[in-house]
Amino acid sequence: MRAVKPQKPQPKGPGLSKAHYRWQRGWGQRLRRIGLIYLPLVMLAGLVWHGASREEWRNRLSGYVMAEIDKVLENKELAIRQVELSGARPAMRAEIAARLAPLVGRSSMKLDLEALRAELEAIGRVRQADVALGPGGVLRVGLSERVPAALWRDPDGILWVLDREGVEIAPAGPRHDHPSLVVMLGRDAPEHVAQGLDILEAAPSLMPRLRTMIRIGERRWDLALDRDQRILLPETRPGAALAHLMALAKGEDELLKRDVALVDLRIPERPVLRMRTRAVEARRLQLEAAKGAGEET
Repeated sequence: MRAVKPQKPQPKGPGLSKAHYRWQRGWGQRLRRIGLIYLPLVMLAGLVWHGASREEWRNRLSGYVMAEIDKVLENKELAIRQVELSGARPAMRAEIAARLAPLVGRSSMKLDLEALRAELEAIGRVRQADVALGPGGVLRVGLSERVPAALWRDPDGILWVLDREGVEIAPAGPRHDHPSLVVMLGRDAPEHVAQGLDILEAAPSLMPRLRTMIRIGERRWDLALDRDQRILLPETRPGAALAHLMALAKGEDELLKRDVALVDLRIPERPVLRMRTRAVEARRLQLEAAKGAGEET
């Protein structure tokens, strides 16, 4: 016997026609989406465009937005409550603390850390500044201080304190305020501070007598000592030439303590001494006296 296939139940009563069903599933949904979503968006965009085209509305909207932003930024929870300084001498920390004091109470959201770091590093005595915001509204500033290494008298006659890199730290004031620093002259002397200090390391015994280091022709150095003595150094290996002179001076009855006006080391193999006029005259008289004594005998 054949199996009887089950019959699908037939809907009872009037049902949707195929055209009505397609309308409900197709264009009906599209029209509802247009009416509920796209049409409001188009109207909103039109209102925004209309408002943006009028300056009064733009100013009012901009003012409202900025006022709301200011309310957020002025929140007391975002304010700087404390400034912590580290890494410098007490005098410098006190100076920087006074400069940063107005920041306490200001919003940390308005603080430009990079600009603040650049501002601090523009101070002559500050070598490097590290700025960071910590929890609890704490502004942490780490400082690295420049170390005075030499004095430089600029072409206008102003005396400056320089570090080893030749950076101007501050005006020096009176010379006697810095007795341990050598004075350098020459337009390009700041660019060669490190070289000048290295040269002096070859003759530490000269430091008490040294008056100035003079940069000549943007190529080499001269040393001006007390008693109007001058040492002309070569362009290449000036430290070695000065060390050689000091060795000779000790072996020549302390050469630099004699009546010498100038020692020219520009040709290291042939150093030249220039005696003072009175020393030359005294030497001439001494030789004449010796010659006369020889003739009498």
